[in-house]
Amino acid sequence: MPINSKSAEILKRACELLENGMAGSLVVQKSGCVEQPIPIVGLNHDLHSWFVPVTIGKLLVGFFEFRPDLVLKKYSSFQRHEESLDGCPLAKLWIDAKSIRHRIDEKIRQDEKVHEPFLTYDKSPSRLAWAIVLEAPDGTSRILYIAGNEVWEVDSANIDENSFGHP
Repeated sequence: MPINSKSAEILKRACELLENGMAGSLVVQKSGCVEQPIPIVGLNHDLHSWFVPVTIGKLLVGFFEFRPDLVLKKYSSFQRHEESLDGCPLAKLWIDAKSIRHRIDEKIRQDEKVHEPFLTYDKSPSRLAWAIVLEAPDGTSRILYIAGNEVWEVDSANIDENSFGHP
């Protein structure tokens, strides 16, 4: 099944779960908006799962995660208290590629080629983060991870450079 049709099926399923009260607080069920699914891929770009953001206004209030076979893995909330949105991150820091890409501007070295960001994880699938591969003119690469307001570089000694292709 192509990615676009999987994405449409996942979006439909996430909307049903939210509308039927199977996920999210009452506030989220009433006012939440299910956004477009984003593939979560390994560094080699193999599909690991799907991230389906749930927003209220400009805030990311939670997300669904679906396995590649479209089975729900989990719903996770950013709400600290069921009736409050305090502490929920800005959605653009998690779902807007332009905002995510902008987070690394000051960390780019001269002449580095910046590849498109992709949603992945740092070491463990429970540690979701966006990754951006930066390629130097000599062909060496490094990866910056972005998760909300945090940006960090992976120690290149812990990465097999053949394990991350460029999308």
